[in-house]
Amino acid sequence: FTLMSRRGLLRQMLVFFLLLAVADAAIRALLPVFLRSEDVNPIVMAGLIATAPLIGAFSGTIVPREGSPTRLLRISCTITILAASSAALLFTLAGTGQGTVTVLLALAAVAAFGVTIAADVPTMTGSMMMVPEQLRAPFVSIVQPGLMGIQAVGALAAGAVASVLPTTSTMALALVIPVAYSSWALLRTLPP
Repeated sequence: FTLMSRRGLLRQMLVFFLLLAVADAAIRALLPVFLRSEDVNPIVMAGLIATAPLIGAFSGTIVPREGSPTRLLRISCTITILAASSAALLFTLAGTGQGTVTVLLALAAVAAFGVTIAADVPTMTGSMMMVPEQLRAPFVSIVQPGLMGIQAVGALAAGAVASVLPTTSTMALALVIPVAYSSWALLRTLPP
């Protein structure tokens, strides 16, 4: 806790993880709801739901993981800004489409979201560089339950917001929050 409180860059990375976890939980919770409301074929629905983790896993293997922690945070922020912005726009458009157009827009949105999932790989690598080896296990033992807890809160909040806003608008909003934070964090880490 002391290490996290004293290092501003490490705090930025942790907030980044937490916001991506909230967005991930919101999308995973609401995507089936949206697809059911559009009467998407169950097989197509299963394929769409499985797409994001697959693309995230593939993207996670090719994103850069070398360089300073600051550089890695910049890479993560850039990926989030580009991919999550695209996903938010596509989810919004999917909410206005019909039939096959809705499915294609949802597929494109889920693919962009899958790339967003991989954005935390460089930052996770950078955070491990900043934590001394003897503190890595305690660090992970604090961060991992925090990520799991924040995902539960994210899914619950997404359900509450989706009772007021359309489902696709709620998914887009869940992505706008990490984009806004990534923009701020990117500006803070740029050299003067």
